[in-house]
Amino acid sequence: MSVENMMRKLAILRNMYFSTSLDIAIKYSVIGLVLVIALFIRLLPLKFGAYINGFDSYFQYYATEVIIKGFETKGFIGIFDFFTHHIPLTWQPEGVDLGTHYFPGVPYMGALSYLFLHYVLGLNITPTDVAVYLPVLFGVFGVYLVYLIGKEFSGEFTGFVAALFYAISPSVIPRSTLGWYDTDGLGMPLLLLSIYLFVKSIKVPDKNEKITYSIFSGLAAGLLGATWGGFMYLYALYAAYTILLILFFKAPDYYELSYIPMILIASIIVNSVPRIRYTYLIDLLAVIQYITIGLVLVYKYIDFKSYYNSLWKIIGIFFFLGLALAVFLPIFPSSISGRYMAVINPFYKEVSRFTQTVQEQAGSSYVYFYRGLFILIPFSLYGFYLAAKEYDMPEKLFILLASITTIYAASDFVRLLILASPFIMLLGGYGIQKIMYIMFKKTYGEEK
Repeated sequence: MSVENMMRKLAILRNMYFSTSLDIAIKYSVIGLVLVIALFIRLLPLKFGAYINGFDSYFQYYATEVIIKGFETKGFIGIFDFFTHHIPLTWQPEGVDLGTHYFPGVPYMGALSYLFLHYVLGLNITPTDVAVYLPVLFGVFGVYLVYLIGKEFSGEFTGFVAALFYAISPSVIPRSTLGWYDTDGLGMPLLLLSIYLFVKSIKVPDKNEKITYSIFSGLAAGLLGATWGGFMYLYALYAAYTILLILFFKAPDYYELSYIPMILIASIIVNSVPRIRYTYLIDLLAVIQYITIGLVLVYKYIDFKSYYNSLWKIIGIFFFLGLALAVFLPIFPSSISGRYMAVINPFYKEVSRFTQTVQEQAGSSYVYFYRGLFILIPFSLYGFYLAAKEYDMPEKLFILLASITTIYAASDFVRLLILASPFIMLLGGYGIQKIMYIMFKKTYGEEK
């Protein structure tokens, strides 16, 4: 074979299998490096051994063992032992029913992962191994989701920066690290997954794609509701965003295809959890969802923008909403506990001292924000300013609303800084992107 023929065949193989452009190669390399950094940091506790971390994590492990032992002794029907198991070891002397007092999300994720890996794939692992390493995988997955949301928010660069800072943030690492087998460690990635799919549903023009993304967003939100009490915030965020978008801004075409399937599927899953017991069919939060669904449907037939030309019409809208809340608040029960009330109303802590006895519910300060976000804070403020100038874009408005509400919550409960971190980092990545663009534009002109 001549050298020319060999080179020609190599060129054909190169074009077939190695035709990736430099841009794509850089993108995959950067996000791959960020994920490796996130994985390495979360595995650092291995130098002390592979242990379950935290008191609540051990309880979740206990519930996981109940499911696994039920399957091994009774077969498939034993998987549901979680919902009938009585714990005599706590709340003495009566004990407590496991299924009706605790969320099933974390135990079932761990148990099903173990059963699949051990009995289907034949891996020689223990339930402890799953409880130790599963939070690490979910933590890395959460970093990747921040990148995807940033990509939808403002492009690849914003996603890279936000994912990198989320991967190394001290406010995120402790609750996504080796052995942190608890609700928020697995719940945060589900929250981010639902948000990413919801934003995708809003942005895509095709109706079928809108419905598809909306359905999967609802599934993720429903699983979040079966895993972590933080799902209440996500539902309230979706409702507030929808009301804001419809009443004061132009909602995207066929927005009902993005919101209604998502909230219906999520509500079905959440109200199937025994701990909740159909609470969110008659609760105040459910009423807010019903009002939001009504607005989404009415929006197709009423031009709300015609009301903005009259001050009296605007006053009428707020009067109607205030009257509706005044009527419904006393009628419908509320599942908002003391700690959630302390988030909504910071002065509630002065009334209920009990909320101050838990360390993770302690008040926050600028020190905690700086420790968790460090150099990103000024860029986040600049990113917030830039996003506020583009509030008429649905994805910008969503991140703005999410950042405002989560920062408000995190300023009162130090634990909730993990909830605010992804949105602050998205704004920080956006601010850095704009600053870098200005710098390189001045240096190199308009060329890429």
